[in-house]
This record gives sequence, structure tokens and C-alpha cells, in this order.
Amino acid sequence: MYWLCYHGKFALIYAPIKLLLMVQKNDRVILFCNCSAGMLPAERLSDVKEKIKSTDAFVLTVSDLCAASITDKDLFRKLNENDSDVTLVACYPRAVENLLKQNGVNLKQMRVLNMREMDGAAIVKTLIKEHGFSEGTATHEEVVSDLEVPGWYPVIDYSRCTHCGKCYKFCLFGVYSFSEKKLKVVSPLSCKNNCPACGRNCPTNAIIFPRVKEGGYLAGADVADDAPGQNESSGQTLLSTLQQRSATRNNIFRQGMLIIAMEEREKAIKEMKNNLTGQHGTDN
Repeated sequence: MYWLCYHGKFALIYAPIKLLLMVQKNDRVILFCNCSAGMLPAERLSDVKEKIKSTDAFVLTVSDLCAASITDKDLFRKLNENDSDVTLVACYPRAVENLLKQNGVNLKQMRVLNMREMDGAAIVKTLIKEHGFSEGTATHEEVVSDLEVPGWYPVIDYSRCTHCGKCYKFCLFGVYSFSEKKLKVVSPLSCKNNCPACGRNCPTNAIIFPRVKEGGYLAGADVADDAPGQNESSGQTLLSTLQQRSATRNNIFRQGMLIIAMEEREKAIKEMKNNLTGQHGTDN
């Protein structure tokens, strides 16, 4: 079930494919994530949302891209059928690209602009100067998914993952599978809201939580070659970098991250127990 807003008027609809009846073949589409996670200030979201309406694009607003990539796959399929040129206005490109890939979404023509680092004016300037958009009045549709739980879950950057299994062993909620040294996210919505503990425990910064507010590698920012937590067995170039790095500093960093991760995991366990206790009390 979905709410559709078209030129300020709302209507309740039941199939995401209807959202795209107005999208024409080869349209330039801006897919705007309104980030229900609250990662960005409301002022930034409002600024970007209003500014992009001054282009000649078809603007499709989703309340939560993390949720939509799981629940609204017909939407993305229809964009591909229309050969739409899609610009995702969301967060870190590394997070968004791996998020879509992990959830089986493959947009044929896609780019990502990062609202964490760009305001509305900068985004519109980039759209016009670099991506062929023009000034105009956008057509706008808005969809709110009825997913009942937060779209909080880990995303694996396989270009960095060594399939060591540490996140699988650290997670207690059945989010991952680890078979024949192959790691997968198999139950994303089993992840506990605001618990990025497994990501902090990753030795290669391969685990991304797009909805984590603190930013940085864990949220999907690009990982520098000398970032603490790089894998120590992935090649001579990396080995050379590690030799230049302070081992003491790296150890302190890792110990600190492990402590934070264990605290976050314990908090998630307590919240789960409290929820179960509350449910049993209601049943009685």
C-alpha cells in the first residue's frame, strides 16, 4: 500500500508500478531519498527537495531508499523498462551503489549525488553542468512505503570484503550467512535498529550502514588506503602502507571500536528482550 502525491494531491494506491505511469520513455529521472532515518537536517532535505524541482526532470521522492530497494523493486524495474536516465540524490555513492547491488537492483543508467556533502544549489549546478539537465519545472511524484520496521541493515562492499566471517560471528540476530567462506546478508530486516556493531568489528571497513548518523567509513564514505582497519593480507601495496602506519595507533583504534561494538550489541539485545517482555505482557 502506498501514498501517491502528484502536484500536491494525495491518493492511496496499491501497486508501485502505478507510480511510474507518468514517466515517459527515456525521461531524465531524479530519485530523491527523503531519508526517514533523519541522518540529514530537515533544512538540508527541504532545501534540496525544493531546488531540484527547478529542473526539467521527473522527480520521484521515496521516503526511504534503504526500504524502497527491498520492498519496491517494481519501481526500479519500470525505470529500466523506460530506459530512464536516473540520478539518485541520496547519501554516499559507495553506500548507495552497494545497497542497490546487494538488494538485486540494477539500474542501467545511474549516478549518485551526495546530500551529505552537497546542498541544493550545488546539486542543481551539477545536474545542469555535468549531466545534461536544464532549468524548468519538474514533474513530481512522492511515494511512502508502508514498511513496518526501519530500513536499518548492513550493506557489504564486496570490493573490500575478504570473507573473513568476523561480522557473521559477531552478529547474534541471524542477519548474515557464511558458507564456504562466502558472506551474504540474508535477513536484513532482522538487524536491530541503530546497532552497527558488526561493522565496527570489520577489519577492512567493508560493512556499511547507510543510515548511521556519524558519517565516515561506516556510513559509506570512501575508504582511504591508510585508514585504520585495512586488511593486512590483501597485497604488497597494502602491506607497504601498513608498514608505514603506527601499529600502536592502529591497535588503540581497533580496541576502541571493539568496545563500542560490544556496547552497541548489548544494547540491542536488551531492547529485543524488553520488546519480547512487552509483547508477552500484552498477550496476558
